[in-house]
Amino acid sequence: MKTSVVIFRDLNGVKIRQDSGTTFFNPNDFLELYNSTKNDNKRLQDYLDNRGTKETIDAILRDLVNNADKRDF
Repeated sequence: MKTSVVIFRDLNGVKIRQDSGTTFFNPNDFLELYNSTKNDNKRLQDYLDNRGTKETIDAILRDLVNNADKRDF
């Protein structure tokens, strides 16, 4: 098992964390960048509560369930 390392990437003066094992970026860091450039105070929960976001997540989950047998994991 490989050890996961967090890589810090600079984007417009904000440190964006990336997990080297999964290659995922930390969404909170992107939100911090958005809030600093738009002088806003959005929270990740605001996006998760959004109807469009919920519909997108539901569609992705349906696709995963419906095509699970066709995936090469």
